Amino acid sequence: AAAMVLGHALFKAPLFLVTGIVDHATGTRDLRKLSGVGRSLPYVAAVAVLAAASMAALPPLLGFAAKEAAFE
Repeated sequence: AAAMVLGHALFKAPLFLVTGIVDHATGTRDLRKLSGVGRSLPYVAAVAVLAAASMAALPPLLGFAAKEAAFE
């Protein structure tokens, strides 16, 4: 359970921070106005992709290990 809580915290927190960074940088959360934000904020986009991959439990990431530990 502790591994799952830690894994959840470590992939969910960056996703919330990315939302705040994008909102602050662009001034909006309207998806119609956010086209190209990944090209203008490449490091933020990379963090979002890694956090989302961990949430999807892709094998080399902590989300995978935490979910496997929860299944066992």
